[in-house]
Amino acid sequence: MASDGKHESTDERRGSNPPDFSDQEQELARNALTEFESARYDTCLGSLSKLEDLRPKDAKVAHNKAVAEFYKSGCEKTEDLLKTLNSVKKKMNHKSSDTEAETSDVEKAVLLYNKAVYCFYVKKYVEALANLERLSKIVESLDKNLAQNVCFLLVEVCLITYQTEKATAVLNSLEKLLYDPAKQSSENCNEDGTKKPESDIPKPDDQQKLRLHKYRARVHLLQKSIKACKKEIKTIMNVNNMDTEGLFIKSNFEYVRHNERKAVKILNSASKDNQVLKTGESVSAMYYNNLGCLHFQMQKFNLASFYFCRAIAENEKALALIASVDKSNPLNNRPLCTLSLNCRYHLLYNLGVQMLHDGRPLVAFDCLIESVQVYQSNPRLWLRLAECCIMAHQMVRDIALVAKG
Repeated sequence: MASDGKHESTDERRGSNPPDFSDQEQELARNALTEFESARYDTCLGSLSKLEDLRPKDAKVAHNKAVAEFYKSGCEKTEDLLKTLNSVKKKMNHKSSDTEAETSDVEKAVLLYNKAVYCFYVKKYVEALANLERLSKIVESLDKNLAQNVCFLLVEVCLITYQTEKATAVLNSLEKLLYDPAKQSSENCNEDGTKKPESDIPKPDDQQKLRLHKYRARVHLLQKSIKACKKEIKTIMNVNNMDTEGLFIKSNFEYVRHNERKAVKILNSASKDNQVLKTGESVSAMYYNNLGCLHFQMQKFNLASFYFCRAIAENEKALALIASVDKSNPLNNRPLCTLSLNCRYHLLYNLGVQMLHDGRPLVAFDCLIESVQVYQSNPRLWLRLAECCIMAHQMVRDIALVAKG
């Protein structure tokens, strides 16, 4: 399930009692789901193992067992989960070729979503986007929770890849999914057509609403839609004026408006509590990076350099909290969310640009050239490296001219 901006693997839900399931198999499936949702993974795996004995060729059972084992490991055995997901995908594709009919994306929906989550955390955004866009075409056919998770993750990937128009379209679909009266009216009735009690009717909670407003604010920031962004931020602050992510968004808003001092004040009011292993993010590293950007915009280059260096140090501290990585098995023995923790190269790029503007091309070149291994397809990085070479050559030339007298 996805919450608080984080995206996690989910299991197949068998709440509709498929006709090809015996009563015993249906009971085992229901028990497994109940135990999984209660975080009793050992018991859940017991039920799934029995179900697997009864249905050895069922790819969905193998998928759910892999997800349960993944959660039992504390979401740390990502390599093992990935192998099973790939194996399950092959089984589904093989089955479709045998029957000369392509397995529908609805059947593979949870598998595609889980692959997208993995790709998101290892920063394979193109592959994540491909899986999520397939799911977005059938979102109305999906379980409501899965559909919401797909939409939230798709918006996040669109924002990371600067596809704001696509992000807006997905947000509109998500809003309809959360608040559409026609869809809710059908969910408000029992199978026999009678209306459910008020307490049983699912409603979007405050966190879902808040999350939706945060995403809209981020889209408006990228689009430089100041008035629309201000409205969203006001709503966010009315819900929770001490929300860390909300304060970072508000600070970014003031940064775009060139109200740097106000942006710094807002940043300083945000909590710096790091929960790296839980969230996969270092708030301290982001805080110092943002201070660096603000002081760079104010042309206070020495202070900007100081804050970028602090951000790099905080990033190293966060990485030190993760168990030493086995090079032969780099995806295991660390929480899934921490796979995207390292932002060293992003910070080095910022520091390099700042050094270049401060007239220190050699130091800037060293920072930027290290970023090439991650941002090799970024044309701006290569232009900055060229600027470093030109500036360094010009400085050597000027010194030579002065020496000649």
